[in-house]
Amino acid sequence: MKYPAQPLDTEAIDKTVSRYAIGAYRLYKETDSSIQLAYWGRSDTSLRRRLKEHARKGTYTHFTTEIAETIFEAFRRECRDYHLRIPDIDNQMHPSPPRNLPYSCLYCVAMPNAHRYLSRVVS
Repeated sequence: MKYPAQPLDTEAIDKTVSRYAIGAYRLYKETDSSIQLAYWGRSDTSLRRRLKEHARKGTYTHFTTEIAETIFEAFRRECRDYHLRIPDIDNQMHPSPPRNLPYSCLYCVAMPNAHRYLSRVVS
């Protein structure tokens, strides 16, 4: 489930993200007229805890989440965001697979040039 952008603070995180939720997230920075996507990631253990870590740093102002049913689904969603190749984002490294699990990025395996294809489709 994807939530609309919320302020990246403890109160909003506690209201919208279950204590045991895992999944992917996107972080945004506020500009003069809007909020812009600036970072994406995932948590395989506690999405709430990971978002609070980001909130404490104060770099980003808003967040959205995509709750996942499985660790593989969370990893797949983070890989999808990477392969979309969103320009001017703070992190551009390919997501690491979950620890101690034999997962591979479906986009890399099925379509080695997925980032080129997806960037044309999204643009």
